[in-house]
Amino acid sequence: MGEREEISRCLCAGEYYRAIVGLLGRAVSTISREVSSNDGRDVQRAIAAQERALDRTRRPKQCLPCPQAHAEGDSERFPTSR
Repeated sequence: MGEREEISRCLCAGEYYRAIVGLLGRAVSTISREVSSNDGRDVQRAIAAQERALDRTRRPKQCLPCPQAHAEGDSERFPTSR
């Protein structure tokens, strides 16, 4: 969240991406992608950007089956040790 706040402050102050890169030690493409994914230079706000980033990460994760959970007949397909 701290970097998003810094980006927001710098953009409000009229700084260019290259100046922000110097402060944060990130690539220009990272700053540009962050700003463009959060409504652009004119409306970049740290709290809203953080909330959107958290929303984008909340997606269902597919679990992989555990080899020990399979029937005993599957022992050839799912060996427990080598």
